[in-house]
Amino acid sequence: SCVATASAKISKNKPRPLFLTDDGDFDLQDKAEKLTRYMDGAFEAASLYQVAQDAFVDSCVYGTGAVRFFIDGEPPDEGEDDERTVAAERVLLDELFIDDREGIYGKPRQLMQRRVVSRDVLLAHYGDTARQAIMDAPAFRGDVVYGDNDGNMVEVIDCWHLRSGRKAKDGCHAVCIDAKGGTLEMEAWDKDYFPFCFLFWSRPLVGFFGTGLAEELLGIQLEINRLLRDIHTAQRNATPTIIVFDDSTINTDHIDNDPRGRILKCKGGTQPPIFSVPAAINPEMYAHLERLYAKAYEITGISQLSATSKKPAGLDSGVALETYNDIETERFILVGQRYEQFHMDAAAMVVDLSRDLYTENRKLRVKARSAFGKRFIETIPWD
Repeated sequence: SCVATASAKISKNKPRPLFLTDDGDFDLQDKAEKLTRYMDGAFEAASLYQVAQDAFVDSCVYGTGAVRFFIDGEPPDEGEDDERTVAAERVLLDELFIDDREGIYGKPRQLMQRRVVSRDVLLAHYGDTARQAIMDAPAFRGDVVYGDNDGNMVEVIDCWHLRSGRKAKDGCHAVCIDAKGGTLEMEAWDKDYFPFCFLFWSRPLVGFFGTGLAEELLGIQLEINRLLRDIHTAQRNATPTIIVFDDSTINTDHIDNDPRGRILKCKGGTQPPIFSVPAAINPEMYAHLERLYAKAYEITGISQLSATSKKPAGLDSGVALETYNDIETERFILVGQRYEQFHMDAAAMVVDLSRDLYTENRKLRVKARSAFGKRFIETIPWD
């Protein structure tokens, strides 16, 4: 409930990066405006806003959400149009590995991503140059993240090492599998960032990965689970009970022995059956459960009224509702700023990847909404 409410409040927004000039002439200002619309089209083509919403939910649950940016598609054959684009995909946090000591200040120099990929996909991408290594790689045995394996899946490790300085040449990106000669790809990495944008619900005091909303509520959630289990057991035991004495002349076949009720025979006089419905549980337990729910919303700063889509009693005017919304939103101002910064980082990465792609595809372009109206689109070339 808290995660869904926080996601609806914050990730419903679509931050739009704007490109501005510093004392630029008309031509430069025109380029900045077109670059802004190019970014609109690139975000739309990569479905970034939808991917960012998934990453935001990950940040609430796991503490950190991650999105990887890459150039999608295969290089064209001679005479074909280059249809490669800048793409974005959500990354499961369990796939990422960072050395704890190196990332103690939140700025690691090395990062690895573990994925499970079909052999057929690897063969199609790397061709005959790595065929033997791909076929020799052992089948991934499966784990709690990926489940069982059908024998055709291979564990692939993407590794990035950032260069030590601006003039250093030790930056590297490698793609490896568990096999003899299992380095499928090795290339220089001259960028000062990993191809990921990260989104944190709460920045950690120590280390790289953040603290999630779910972790903040872990203790309360466990207690709620225990209470619900006890209430469930008590409710099942609190079924109607019919007491019939052994020497009674009553025919018990005429009494419905439904699973929701019980018949207990006991010794006694010839008297009518006694119908007994024991109390299920102490009302204090229900009160304690409600207190735990309220405390959980209090810790996260989420209003129970917002979670249940209810309007506060007495707030009827538009000004009053706006003021109430602003007061509640202040609790998430830092999270909202991190969500906006995530899109700024994404824009910088899209610009950099577009620049790289343009060196091979001089016809690079995207489709975006026209400046003359939302009902029109236009094609904006990178150049």
